[in-house]
Formats: sequence, structure tokens, C-alpha cells
Amino acid sequence: DRVKSLLVVDKEVSLQANQIEKSVTNNGLQVSGQYTNKKGDHVFVLPSQIAREKLKNELVASGVPTDKVAEPKQKYPAISMVGIPGNFDKDSKGSLLDTIFKQNPCVADLAKKDGAMFEILVIKPLKKNPNIKQAIIRLSDNIRHAIKSTGDKLFC
Repeated sequence: DRVKSLLVVDKEVSLQANQIEKSVTNNGLQVSGQYTNKKGDHVFVLPSQIAREKLKNELVASGVPTDKVAEPKQKYPAISMVGIPGNFDKDSKGSLLDTIFKQNPCVADLAKKDGAMFEILVIKPLKKNPNIKQAIIRLSDNIRHAIKSTGDKLFC
């Protein structure tokens, strides 16, 4: 993977610059950057997931507790699907999900794979036209790209 990867070290851990520098140089790693997030935790930007795992293992080996070193949770994009039929409401997310999967088999196949995300967060009426409903759906990037390749059309 060539995607930038983040490693977060809890603010309670006192990291010394020479400890990090030693871990990085011993493993031949590149740290693209580092910063402190809003919580005060130390965040390291690494060029790949492999580099992140190596740095994590090295920090743990040097005495940092494993529960104090973590990768941030992945954030998934959310889309809005407008024009939901009237028989669906906030309590019928499961049946809407089944309907979407029946009408969009490629999305259903992708959603069944490991690590995939396809979750209906809410079904609600539009603000400007309460007779029309919309669903807010959180989904993984691969499903988002599949929907985009079909002209941003998702049927129900």
C-alpha cells in the first residue's frame, strides 16, 4: 500500500526525540511528518502501512505499552440517497438495505466482503419537501467508487 498511514501515541506516554529517532533510523523508516492532535496525542505520518507497523513494533519493543500506540479509526464517506419510497421510515433501515442490495447486486457483492462498510445511518424527510425522503448512508471507499462508476446512481 502506498497510502499515507498514521500512528497515534497516547499523550500520557512521554516520548523522547532520541527514542523516536533511534526507532526510525534502526528500521530505515521515513516519517513524513508529525504533529500533536486536539487531544494532545502524538501523531506520526508514515508513507505506508508497513512502515507504520514497523514503527509501532519498535516503539512497543522500546517500552511503550501496546494500548498506548494505535492507528486512528478509518473514516468512511457518507452519501445522501434522495427519493426513498414512502413505505420506508427511520425504523425500516434493514428492509431498505435489502431493497438496495436487490436493485444493486454489484453493491451487495462489495458490501459482503471483509472490511466493507455499508450502513444506513438515518432515513428522514427532506427539509424543503417533507413528502420526499432521503437516506444518509455511510460506505467504504470501494463501494463509493463502484457507485460513482455507474453515474452516481443507486436504486431502491
